[in-house]
Amino acid sequence: QSLKDIVLLYRNPVYILISLGVASYFWVFLPILTVVVDYSRDKGIPGEYEKYL
Repeated sequence: QSLKDIVLLYRNPVYILISLGVASYFWVFLPILTVVVDYSRDKGIPGEYEKYL
């Protein structure tokens, strides 16, 4: 019964859309933030100003 519920969950279109949204956030937005902070450190911007970029 529980295996059947898991299969039904993974076939649910709403679940797939939410999963794709979360995955795209982690694959696109977070690396961009990391690159911006790394670039600001390379340019010598003080750490307390990095949060404003």
